[in-house]
Amino acid sequence: MSNSKLTSPARKLFVRQLGECKLNDPSSNSSTQPYILPLNGRTVEIQIVWLQGTVAEIGDNYDNFVLDDTTGTALIDLKNAKKILKATTLKSGAYVMVIGSIQANKSRPTVKAIKVTNLSDKQMLYEPMWNLEVIDIQKHYCK
Repeated sequence: MSNSKLTSPARKLFVRQLGECKLNDPSSNSSTQPYILPLNGRTVEIQIVWLQGTVAEIGDNYDNFVLDDTTGTALIDLKNAKKILKATTLKSGAYVMVIGSIQANKSRPTVKAIKVTNLSDKQMLYEPMWNLEVIDIQKHYCK
């Protein structure tokens, strides 16, 4: 992953919004190019996403899991970070935060994880606030 991605802010999104993201230059083969998201009349550049939701399913080889945030589902790719899943002892039903980069944008978007944090111990605090946080940041950032 390029350093430019790591210096960009993580954009708080709903999973359904991943489906609205498009490559900035679809003809380019660069894996480091940003995605863009039309939002509130503006175009927002997306390098890194921040998602929160429930682990719906864990892959047999611990190389991925499905995240459900009630707006949709995304495949979270852990192929280069299997230790993340094992270290956080995630189970189906756990409430998690995922930070990563968009890898594919198909019927089920795929995000390559950089960080996964299990928030289940404070789910009653984090889960209800998440929708409000995403709406608030997008409302104020994208005027």
